[in-house]
Amino acid sequence: MCKFFDPLVSESLNNCIKTLTRSGSGGLYLDSLDHHVKRMLKIPGYLRYMDDVSLFANDRQQLQEAHQAIRQWLSSERKLTLKPRRDGIQPTSQPCTVLGFRVSRSGVLPGPKAKRRLKRRLRAAGSMGVDRLARSLQAYQGIMLSL
Repeated sequence: MCKFFDPLVSESLNNCIKTLTRSGSGGLYLDSLDHHVKRMLKIPGYLRYMDDVSLFANDRQQLQEAHQAIRQWLSSERKLTLKPRRDGIQPTSQPCTVLGFRVSRSGVLPGPKAKRRLKRRLRAAGSMGVDRLARSLQAYQGIMLSL
């Protein structure tokens, strides 16, 4: 099972967090959340990139309890709330999109937005000539092989 939290929001701090995450300092602002999740909640799998958080565990109840604990911690310690849009629990047997990539048991692939962007960029490169298209294809092939 995995739990996904999408960007953290607060009416008063939203712009501040965006500024911090763009500058790379946002990681420091939520560093204590990382310690809280790993040390206090003891979640076996935890992933955070800037303000996107994913939790992985085999027990649905553990994820639900962690969700409530994180919600309370963010509210009391950082005056932040979770965005309900992608706030949910789903089994890891189902593919999901994390940080723009489609993650499943069979591997990692580009997500739907990345696929659309790839098609658009390849069309643009093709209109600039065969050499440009060949370079773009080689670059994307390198990206895909590294996944």
